[in-house]
Amino acid sequence: MKSVFCITGICLLAACGGDGDGSDMGILSSGILQDIEVPSTADLADTPAGVQALVADFRDLNENNLPTDTLPGGTGDYTGTYGVGLDGEDNDTVIVGDMALTANFGGRTITGSVDNLSGRSDGEDFTLSNDLHVNMTIDDSDSTVSGTIAGTVELDAEDYDINGTLDGGFGGDDGEVLLGVTEGSIDNPDGSNDEFSGYWATEG
Repeated sequence: MKSVFCITGICLLAACGGDGDGSDMGILSSGILQDIEVPSTADLADTPAGVQALVADFRDLNENNLPTDTLPGGTGDYTGTYGVGLDGEDNDTVIVGDMALTANFGGRTITGSVDNLSGRSDGEDFTLSNDLHVNMTIDDSDSTVSGTIAGTVELDAEDYDINGTLDGGFGGDDGEVLLGVTEGSIDNPDGSNDEFSGYWATEG
């Protein structure tokens, strides 16, 4: 599983040769998920505090937990953060929001939302209206998850349609950590399209 995350015009892709030493190609993070490249502290210097906190939390939870061997029964609630960067050398836009998930272990499903969305673009902070909706399934054979995130958000009275995928897994002895990567696209009001990628990290 690989992840791309674009911060201040620097696209970080694990397949492109990050060496894990904190160089400008990013840092490889392994634990629950393997070989996920994350931005270095220097790359995140001009991003909002929420983005910096998400990357730090993702690394901490991913690297200090192993995939869950046996998931619990019943249901579990998870809260955390979802964040993305828009792809492109000249695009420094980042978006971050609060993620809330409910896992139904018997039904092998996860539903939830991302709200309180905000971001920064060209040095200007902004707030988005409306929520994103999450639907995932838990793999029948292990503790990995996959699904979608979608919704229409509003900025300055204009609508932006967001559609993306989510991939990740449970970690910890009892599945108390749930995190992953995301990618997708945003349909802009002028008919153009932007690709995005990023991370999400939650705890139960």
